[in-house]
Amino acid sequence: LYSNSYNTLLGWCPSVHLAAERRGVVVHEFNISLDEVDVLQGHSCEMAKSMPTDGTSVIGVLNPSMPPDDTLGPSVECQSEQSEIAAGAEMVSQHFWYEFVGDGQRMTASTCHAASSLSNSNTRIMVMASNSDSCHDLQCIPPTSMVAVPCRDHMSATWQTQKHLRYYIHVEIVLMQAPAHPQTRTPSFTLTVEPTVLNDQCQSAIGPVPLHGRSQFVATRSAGRSFRRPAPNATAMDYPTCSTSTSNPIVTASGRDVWFSVVGNGWDMIATTCSLHTEYPTQISIYRGDECNSLSCDGVVASEGGCGGIVMSDNTDFQSVAATRGSYVQWTPEMDVLYFIRISGRSLEDDYGVVDFRIGRPNDSCHRAQEVVLPAPPFGVDRRSVAVAVAGTTEGAKRYTACVEQNVWTDVRTVWYRVNGIDGTMFASTCGTDSPFQTFITVSRIDIAWSPLDLGKDCTALECVKGSDTIQVSPCNSHNRIQWQARATDTYFLTVHSLGLPFHLEVGGIHAR
Repeated sequence: LYSNSYNTLLGWCPSVHLAAERRGVVVHEFNISLDEVDVLQGHSCEMAKSMPTDGTSVIGVLNPSMPPDDTLGPSVECQSEQSEIAAGAEMVSQHFWYEFVGDGQRMTASTCHAASSLSNSNTRIMVMASNSDSCHDLQCIPPTSMVAVPCRDHMSATWQTQKHLRYYIHVEIVLMQAPAHPQTRTPSFTLTVEPTVLNDQCQSAIGPVPLHGRSQFVATRSAGRSFRRPAPNATAMDYPTCSTSTSNPIVTASGRDVWFSVVGNGWDMIATTCSLHTEYPTQISIYRGDECNSLSCDGVVASEGGCGGIVMSDNTDFQSVAATRGSYVQWTPEMDVLYFIRISGRSLEDDYGVVDFRIGRPNDSCHRAQEVVLPAPPFGVDRRSVAVAVAGTTEGAKRYTACVEQNVWTDVRTVWYRVNGIDGTMFASTCGTDSPFQTFITVSRIDIAWSPLDLGKDCTALECVKGSDTIQVSPCNSHNRIQWQARATDTYFLTVHSLGLPFHLEVGGIHAR
C-alpha cells in the first residue's frame, strides 16, 4: 500500500483465518510487524512525522534526487559527549524529523540496527523538547542528562522523558563525498524509539538477585551503553571492564549493558550467560562498591571465560545439545557483601537480542563438576581404604532430576562432583551433615577416564549406576550413604541433592587386594 498523504510505503500481512467449511486439518496463522518506509521529500521540523514508541521500526531512505538543504536542519545545534562525527572529506546532509509526547519513562532512540544500510555515510541523532508543542522553542536535552553513543556509522541516545512534553528527534544523514568511496546503494537507516530496558544502568540494576538457580531473560535492543560520573556535571567515563580472560573472544566490550546485583554468601559463585538463548558474545564484570559512580574491581578475584565447547543441558537423559554463546565469571564472594554485575556486548551493532543470565553454583552442571581427587596407593592405615571430605552447598544451584532408579527426589537443587574410579568398592556419604534437612546422593558413570580436552562431552554419555548387586543405598537420619562396585577405568559423577543448604560430603573407597 502506498500512501501519498504521508509519502510512506506501508506493508503488512494480516492474520489468515479460513471459514469453518474451508478449514483443513492444519490452519497457519501469520503475523508480521509493520514497518514504515520514509522517503525524504523535504523534511523539516514542521513536517515531523509521528514516531511510534512501542519498538516499531521506521525506515528512513535518502532521496538521491533531492538536493541537500541545510535550512531543513534544526535551528539549534545539540551536542552530546559522544555525538561528534569525525571530520574528513566534504560532507552534505539530509534531514529527517520525528516527534512524540513523553510519558515519564526513560526512552532510547537508536539507529544502531543491522537493518540500517549506510555506505560511506553516517547518521547523527539530536533530541530536543518543546514546551509549546511547536518547532519555535526547541531546547536541546542537556548532555549530562542524555547518554549518546556512536555505533560505527550509527548512533543511540537515551534520556529521561517528562510527561506530556513533546520531543523532536532529528536524524541527520551525513554523506561523505569522497571520490574514492562512491555510493554503491541508496543510504537508509532504521530508527526505533522505545522505553529503555529497565536495568541498562547501574542505578537500576535488577537485584539483589535471589539465589534460586533460575535464569532471567533480558531483551537488550533498547539498552544503551552505561557510564559513570565521578562528580556532578563531570564528563561521563566508562566503567573498568575487570576482565583478565584469555579465553573470552571479547577484548574490549563497547556495546549495550545490562546490570544485576547479588549479595555474597561466602561460597563460590558463577555469573553466566552461557546458554542456547543468549544471542551474542558477552563480557561480564564484577564490581564492589556502595555507589554506582565509584565501583571498583579491587578486591574481586574472578576468573572469566567464554563458553567454548561447554554444553548446557537440563535434560534428564543427558542428551547432547548445540554449542552455546555468552561468557561466564567465577568468583568467591564475601558473606553479606553487595556485588554489581555488568553484562556488556561487543558493540551496539552486534549485541542485538536476548541475554539469558543466571547466578548459581560453579558445579551445578555436569560439565562443571567439581573434581574429587583420592590419594594414590598406598591408602590409609590399612593400606586399602581412603576417604576425602568436601564441604558444599546447593544454595543457588539449578534444579535437576537424575537416576530415578536410585529413588532420588525430582526437580531439586543439585551440585555435581566427579571422581576417577578404583578397582574395588567406592562410597559417597552425606551422613556427617549437621542439618535436619534431607540430602540425597546419586551416582552415574562413564567408561572412560575424564579428560579436560573432552569438557562437556562426558556428560552426554553418562549412565546411572543401578542394580542391587552393584549399588547399595543406606539412609542415615535425614541423609544417605551410597556404595557401589567400581572400576579404575571408569569416571564417576556424583550428584548431591538438597533444599539449598550446606552439607558435608565424604567420598572414598576400599581398594581390592
